[in-house]
Amino acid sequence: MTDTITYTEKYDVFLSYRRDGGETMAILLRDRLAAKGYRVFLDVESLNSGSFNTKLLQVIDGCTDFIVVLSKDSLDRCVNDGDWVRVEIAYALQKAKNIVPIMLRGFEWPQILPADIEALRIQNGVNANSNEYFDAAVNRLVDKFLLSKPQEKQKESQSKKTKGIIAGVASLVVVAALVISGIFLFGNKNKTGDPGGLGNDRDAGTSQGSSGGDRGDGTSQGSSGGNSTNQGASGGGASQNTSGGDSSASTPSAPVSQESAAIADEYFKDLPICGNTTANINNRGLAAGDGERIFFADDDFNIYLFEPATGTITKLLTENGKVDNLNYYKGILYYATRNAICSLDPGSLERNELQRVSADSIFIENDAIYYANSNDSLKLYQLSLDGRINTKLNDMTDLRHRIVSGGFFYYADNSIGLRFYRSDLLGGSQIELTRYETRWPHILGNRIFCVEDPGSGMKIIRMDADGENSEELFQKSASNLNVSKDGYIYGNGEDRSSMYLLTFDGKTDVRLTDFPSRNINVVEDWVFFTSRDENDAIYVVKTDGSELRPLADFINDPPKGASPKTDPAPGKNTEQVTKRDFTVQTSVYSMKITYTGGWKDGKPNGEGVATVAEDIPGRFNIGDTLEGNWVDGLIEGPGVYTSGNYQLKGNFINGLKEGTVEQYENGRLIGTVEFVNGSPV
Repeated sequence: MTDTITYTEKYDVFLSYRRDGGETMAILLRDRLAAKGYRVFLDVESLNSGSFNTKLLQVIDGCTDFIVVLSKDSLDRCVNDGDWVRVEIAYALQKAKNIVPIMLRGFEWPQILPADIEALRIQNGVNANSNEYFDAAVNRLVDKFLLSKPQEKQKESQSKKTKGIIAGVASLVVVAALVISGIFLFGNKNKTGDPGGLGNDRDAGTSQGSSGGDRGDGTSQGSSGGNSTNQGASGGGASQNTSGGDSSASTPSAPVSQESAAIADEYFKDLPICGNTTANINNRGLAAGDGERIFFADDDFNIYLFEPATGTITKLLTENGKVDNLNYYKGILYYATRNAICSLDPGSLERNELQRVSADSIFIENDAIYYANSNDSLKLYQLSLDGRINTKLNDMTDLRHRIVSGGFFYYADNSIGLRFYRSDLLGGSQIELTRYETRWPHILGNRIFCVEDPGSGMKIIRMDADGENSEELFQKSASNLNVSKDGYIYGNGEDRSSMYLLTFDGKTDVRLTDFPSRNINVVEDWVFFTSRDENDAIYVVKTDGSELRPLADFINDPPKGASPKTDPAPGKNTEQVTKRDFTVQTSVYSMKITYTGGWKDGKPNGEGVATVAEDIPGRFNIGDTLEGNWVDGLIEGPGVYTSGNYQLKGNFINGLKEGTVEQYENGRLIGTVEFVNGSPV
């Protein structure tokens, strides 16, 4: 292939494969997907010689889905920097494409993969070694894995291009279909897949694109679990019943019933202190916090602090890769990047890399970090909070929905139909909790909530932490289940996986979004989630249905919080003064100033600048200035404190710095400081 070859057509799916052992399956897949209306680009290995054609990268850029057919030994040559399969996979990972590996018989994952394609190992994919019919499996591939939407009809020109090749390999395709049995098992790439072709829910996160999970309506992208926590979700009630599938999301308005409120009080009483809720970690860990402080990350690797009381959003840090598995534990933020577990002090902004490892399913309780080690077949490890002690706890593999809670290890065993189990952390004393396929488990104290599928329809189940007293709550085609103080929040499989809130009494089922929603994270009355229609772009909504918008809009235009005091009659009876002496009296200190600006009733009122006229040890020096809006002699709202070439910019309440305050030196942002009642913490 030469650099003069170009591709001008638009494609939905890019098919990558190794000619030795993978070509037949690639053509077969192309044929089936094209018949369903997908525009499929089938890479031809014979062209991939000499210099790599950069136009192929442009094709990948334009595709939503990237399928790679993995035949026996197909990744062995990826140790070479210029290997074309490696280049394609690495580029697809870098561009956050929806990557679906197709693993043929005889394929085994190499012990070591190059760093730029290591994340391929933890993408959800398809194993060609089950006993299901090929066409049925392709249907599930389309329904549950592919994010692109088929065209109504393939372009005539594309059909003509494919007919010659299809005719030439027709007999080979038939033989291959018989050998493979036309069979796909959807599941984890390291072992066999989930039975029934329903897919594995995010066993390991990745900084590239879709972080694991079933890709489709009614499915989850998270599966790992988290710890029950006293930082769980709460918020306003929901009451408007709109389960009939309106064209737009509905905003609940009536209060939660007394019955639902009583159930919420029971569920959320006396929960242990943990890093995040199990359901949030089960859904990628997009957000964590205690209600007063909510931490979240965006797709540009930035970590933010949101303070609902004031509506303040502060960027804390930009990481070197995608951030997920957020935990907020005893004032410190913990999270996973592509290749490390890190901690961040929100006050000092001190960042520490605790362990160099690709990790998923990060839970924190009892002053320890538990995680699934992607570098060791997702086995369970324990890490000390300072990162110095790292211990493998057991050798259990082929598991889904891992949760560490209350000193126990919970998991769905993929080898026996995703039944849900509990054991001790070392893997002993195993108890079977469910007899059927179980997904999206969530643990609150001594209660387990999950979605179970006995074959007669999906059901939301509640049971004790030891599996006793199991009962069906509702029969719902639910995914991404989360439990908030308002009720059960889930993706409704009967309505394109739009997000709903079902009150605990079952009397109200409210649609919060009108598009496929997954990775549902709840912190107090705020919900962070992703849109399947937009390649898992992150969105925000409140549990009452308000404030629905993309995360980028949420950051650029924060919701209105508790507003500081303002002059009730700005400008009325206000005069402008210059260098007027005044004594500021706060609840913490008094200070002489010289004031220039708005003046009313013998006090600073309105926009103005105060120059400090006396030293206040530990707080102010003579000549320092305070600039902002003044109300009844005290600075209120956004303000700036300047001392020489040093500045603090932030919010003032009753004359005292409050919340996250930015530090500047010589006009350059150097960090942030948290203030409570005028003092740094």
